[in-house]
Amino acid sequence: MVLSKEIKDQVVKYMNLSNYLLMFWWFILIFIFMFPVVIMMFWKDVDETAGFIYPWIICLLIFIVIFLLATIHNCFVAWKCYSGLRAEDKQFRHPFTVKLRQMKWCVLITVLFPISVLTMFLFTFLFFDLKKINDLENKGLLDSPTE
Repeated sequence: MVLSKEIKDQVVKYMNLSNYLLMFWWFILIFIFMFPVVIMMFWKDVDETAGFIYPWIICLLIFIVIFLLATIHNCFVAWKCYSGLRAEDKQFRHPFTVKLRQMKWCVLITVLFPISVLTMFLFTFLFFDLKKINDLENKGLLDSPTE
């Protein structure tokens, strides 16, 4: 059975839309969660930062899990659609493979985004701020807590 051109075009249009929407929301997620990181990098009071950063990390992890599942689902749907179209129509030579290559960007963003955010967070706060505080305490320039 040879699939009609309309069915092929609808499948490709759906996958294009889902790819672009997923990539768009990943970039929105990057900008939403990079903004607090940039603010906190220049935040002077570490005690105030701690109350702000923990809810942000919890939200970040929830969103990463949601988007990770959405990306995996989108890759799975693309694979099923493509393999189904190839099984139905052996002459199917639509440039859908180009769209599957775009899915690599979704997977790449899915892997690199959490790693980059967590690395930036760890490097900024756990290394610089804690090192500065320890250096100040060692030099006696920071007031020690009253006993």
